[in-house]
Amino acid sequence: MFWCGINVKLGIAKPSALVKFLLNPDWETRWDAPDILDNFPDKTVVFPVFDVLQKESNPHVRKRLIWILETNKAWDELFACLDSPEFDVRTNAAYALTQSGHILH
Repeated sequence: MFWCGINVKLGIAKPSALVKFLLNPDWETRWDAPDILDNFPDKTVVFPVFDVLQKESNPHVRKRLIWILETNKAWDELFACLDSPEFDVRTNAAYALTQSGHILH
């Protein structure tokens, strides 16, 4: 994952190459991957990250996935998270939207 992040930083790979690490069975890898991905805003990762978020079981990883959506200004996806059955997803999405200046009506 580290080398993939370096390749993205150097422009050799696209940020979407890091998305595969979000599907790793090891929760620590899924925990670290959003930190790297969050450093490279790219709208092409919004849909895959949102999709992974819907299936993620670890609340700490879900919070980091929401950070990626916030970094990419994926407001529609964040608003959709407000309907999540997971309390932490709703709470973190609401916080992200509040911090962004998007007022909830």
